[in-house]
Amino acid sequence: MLTSLKPISKLSNLFVISCFLFSTRTARAQLPPIGFYEGLLGNSGVALSDSTAASYYNSSLLCQKRKNSFSFGGNTLSSFTTTNSIAKVSSTKLSPSYISSVQAFENFVHEFFLVNLMSLQSRYLATEGFATTDFNLNKNVFIAGYSFAFHDFPMGFQLALRSIETNQFGFQIAQVGTQSITAQVETANKKIDFLVQLSGHHEFTNYNLGYKYVSRGLKLIENHEATTKNFVYDSSDQSYTVSTNQIQNDIQNRTGDFISIGHSFKIGSSEFLTDSNFEERDDLTHSYNWSQTFGYKVKSENQHQFLCGLSHLMNSQVKYFGQSVYFSVGYSWLTNANRSAVGMYYSADRTSNDTRSYGLTLSSEFIY
Repeated sequence: MLTSLKPISKLSNLFVISCFLFSTRTARAQLPPIGFYEGLLGNSGVALSDSTAASYYNSSLLCQKRKNSFSFGGNTLSSFTTTNSIAKVSSTKLSPSYISSVQAFENFVHEFFLVNLMSLQSRYLATEGFATTDFNLNKNVFIAGYSFAFHDFPMGFQLALRSIETNQFGFQIAQVGTQSITAQVETANKKIDFLVQLSGHHEFTNYNLGYKYVSRGLKLIENHEATTKNFVYDSSDQSYTVSTNQIQNDIQNRTGDFISIGHSFKIGSSEFLTDSNFEERDDLTHSYNWSQTFGYKVKSENQHQFLCGLSHLMNSQVKYFGQSVYFSVGYSWLTNANRSAVGMYYSADRTSNDTRSYGLTLSSEFIY
């Protein structure tokens, strides 16, 4: 008889849970397109002259709004894959990226918003040594909140909640000597924290400067659950046993502070953008990952716009251009009081696993 099930339980904990939570701290260069314009400008928007996702990029830009609006941005088709030496995770899903409602008053503008940073549903298959793993993974990261700014005052403020939720269910199967072992592993991780954003911008004739600070998350709710049920059949004596164990689940969704500084340069009908983003690393020791974005937007006389951009991660792991990069391109047009946009994006991150995503985006903003 099998005297200990610790090896397979340990494998469930260290390999399955840790591996599946690979993207809790998503590098900014690898985010999906966020914002009506911004997502097609390489996710540049901290100093954009006509912001469509101010609550995410820079709440102070709300003061530019003079009319009410409702925005809906989504990925009509998106594909995500990540591959390491022993396994591959893939996902294809339809999901919105940014939904907001802006109300503009005489001296005051506010916005209620929802941002979808990740929505992943996939199947995970892997073989490692004596074990085969077959898992279903569901991961969602959302930010929802309230932002406000005053006309003629270059500061903005935001209160928000961030939700990180991961659920996994699946099996590991192993053959050890005469014993056939099946482990049913189920985990659930959920964290909700409170965020504060302070931001500002300054406008000049052909140049805008923007900046923002997002605080570390203040934990409100955090739950971790993980169980494994082990089924063992020994052909030597034809015995069959079942046991249930609570496995260690010490995953920590650490989220540090975030600082952005953006620039906008306008030449005629063209606008050039660049943002420097500094995201605190998981160890929370005030060391940061740096990503740089670049965007270009040109507007025609009949309100048609062409947009393109890129974003690149800058740190010691990045050895060449394109190792961790995001590209986007799109087109926008105005029909009466409704502005629409369509675009494509592609991102790749080869700093650890080989992670790639691409998709077609469609967005709409109704102004009233």
